[in-house]
Amino acid sequence: MSLGFAARTMAAVAASAEQDARRARRTRKVLVPMGAVAAASLLWVGGGFIVSAMATAAMWAVDLLIVSIVGVARNAETGVDLWSVARSLGRAAAAFMSSPAVTVSIIAIQGVAMVALIALQRLLGSDGEFYR
Repeated sequence: MSLGFAARTMAAVAASAEQDARRARRTRKVLVPMGAVAAASLLWVGGGFIVSAMATAAMWAVDLLIVSIVGVARNAETGVDLWSVARSLGRAAAAFMSSPAVTVSIIAIQGVAMVALIALQRLLGSDGEFYR
């Protein structure tokens, strides 16, 4: 009796596998051409944007190269060194950080972070890691 059950089970598995294979072939016959059409349509619609973005990136890179070359030439001519540039950047950062709005924002962000850490500690519990 169990031999018949095993044979019926194997036959059912084989039939199911054959049905799945047919379904997969049918799906591939439909989805592959649809995917090709969708990819071609996407390329057609997005082609202008892609070309525009590439041209913009190329012009940005050329502009950056020209600005950096002119800046190096100007700094070499006036005798400005790396330390004076770093000092100017530090002064600008300090002026930005000393602005009251920025200072209050930083303090508010730190307060929110501390509240979040305390809430997380309360949610997670201590798991027995006490220091007595």
